[in-house]
Amino acid sequence: MRVFVAGATGALGVPVVQLLVADGHEVVGLTRSPSRASMVAKFGARPVIGNALDPESMNAAVVSSAPDAVIHALTAIPKRGPMQASDLKATN
Repeated sequence: MRVFVAGATGALGVPVVQLLVADGHEVVGLTRSPSRASMVAKFGARPVIGNALDPESMNAAVVSSAPDAVIHALTAIPKRGPMQASDLKATN
């Protein structure tokens, strides 16, 4: 199954991509940063660069990937971890 993972380099996306690849799925991982595309490839997934907050960018990324399923694993969790509720505002 071809699976598109939005947020492939985030706190939720990394383990999701790794598990899907380990289970034999063809994974396409969305990242907004060209520098993080290599991380997606290292996991065995095909990276695609796009901005999840830009509808045209997301449409192009998903359509070009032709996935059987899409997983929303987008987060904005701070690297140091959420220390207070307001740290999760962008994710919520």
